[in-house]
Amino acid sequence: SNLSEFYTNEYSSRYEVASLYALGNVSFKDAQYFDLTYRSDWSSSLPSDKNQYDYYSLNLSWLFTNTFSLPEWLSSGKLRGSVALTGNDTSPYRLENVYNVIQSPLPYSMVSIPGELKTPDLLPETNHTWEIGTDLGFINSRLIFNLTYYYSLAENQIMSVPIPISTSYSSKVLNSGEVQNSGIELQIDAVVISRPSCFNWDATLMYTKNNSEVRSIHPDLNSIILNSAWHATIEARPGEEYGLIYGYDWKRDANGNRLIDSRGWPMQGDSLISHGSINPDYMFGFRNSFSYKGFTLSFLIDGTMGAKIYSWGKTYKMLWGTAVSYTHLRAHETKEEISYAVFC
Repeated sequence: SNLSEFYTNEYSSRYEVASLYALGNVSFKDAQYFDLTYRSDWSSSLPSDKNQYDYYSLNLSWLFTNTFSLPEWLSSGKLRGSVALTGNDTSPYRLENVYNVIQSPLPYSMVSIPGELKTPDLLPETNHTWEIGTDLGFINSRLIFNLTYYYSLAENQIMSVPIPISTSYSSKVLNSGEVQNSGIELQIDAVVISRPSCFNWDATLMYTKNNSEVRSIHPDLNSIILNSAWHATIEARPGEEYGLIYGYDWKRDANGNRLIDSRGWPMQGDSLISHGSINPDYMFGFRNSFSYKGFTLSFLIDGTMGAKIYSWGKTYKMLWGTAVSYTHLRAHETKEEISYAVFC
């Protein structure tokens, strides 16, 4: 009841996309299949002279077990391949710089500069992909083997990248560059036990490995900081894997040994080095499903192997001297001395 001033906030946006679709498919003797799709979009969030982008896909598959007489233990066999191009726009209002209107108790309106600097000549994102693979079924399809190799190249990715605060902005919208990905996907399905009136056991094994590389970034940039925490940054640098963690190294002598200060602590160096990738070396999954007279039990084991992380929890424990490795310091040194050790 004693409220004298209050503020409200209102926001609205308009965004339109017009699209054209086409598709077709052809089959021959229940063995060869060809599918074609095409789509074209016109987006209001891109410049009027560059707002059109295309999608297409070409898919070819061959059921060679329907063409040749093969041993009975090979139930089915397919070779497949595809080529595709996809496009993407961005969110609205990223082309022109405008002021933000600020509510205030003053008798006149106030405005501010937004933190993001717009770009009037943005291009649509494109992603070129192709893949090849095979699907094989054995022993009346009780064992099914699926293997795929894929490749993709993303171009003109639209990102908001940090810029010096001296520009009055904190970031700028750019077509940032090219990122390449390639890898394999493997899935094996097995019917281990099949007794429909009693007990069934199905199992699936999955494996995925991806390799990424930053092919190029905007020519005005040496790297793009994707995220940061304390003294660590996750960056995209040309010629390097996407998502490497960068941080300071220790000062070292000519033989590579760490230099120690008068307090007995390693000394922080002046240069940033890579401490590993946030991307896993590979991922796997193992699913099992058991059924017995209408009851089903299933479970999944999955794993991500090899990825590096930066631990905020460990950082704060070291900062405040509560880490187990600092137990001997708490009885002998001050908080300032412990904090000094963290940053060195």
